[in-house]
Amino acid sequence: MRKIISIAVMILLLLPVPVLAAFLAIGQNANYADAWPKIEYGSDINIAVGVYDQRPYIIDGEKSPTYTGTVRPFTGNPWNVNTKSDKPLADEIASAVVSGFLHVGIQAQSISIAFSDSQQAAIEKLRHLGKKRIVLITLQEWRSDTYVNNNFLYINPESAIG
Repeated sequence: MRKIISIAVMILLLLPVPVLAAFLAIGQNANYADAWPKIEYGSDINIAVGVYDQRPYIIDGEKSPTYTGTVRPFTGNPWNVNTKSDKPLADEIASAVVSGFLHVGIQAQSISIAFSDSQQAAIEKLRHLGKKRIVLITLQEWRSDTYVNNNFLYINPESAIG
């Protein structure tokens, strides 16, 4: 009888651990919109900025455009991390880049570009803003994976400035 009671007590004490760990991972988000790149020069030109999200798992619908990475509590179960604003990651990055330009006095404006747009359509959206220069950042990879260590991967070989 003592054995059964001690097993029952252990189950009741240990059961909440994975449940608690899962709850700690739920609802994690990342805020990229309030950050900006360090730009060390100024200019009097005005710039249109767009970020074109071409991450394969966004295009195929496996993940939401708000996806920024994965967090794993100590149980190892993966949970998606999304943008804090629930806006697409591409829009948050575009806002951050615009903030960087504005911070040094360069007039800049961003426009939302859908991942389903063609690259030519993305460029046309930027041109339609009527700015002197356009910056189109093609996002091919961007994710973090946090378990014991935080791993961050991004690949961005295609950026066009025109």
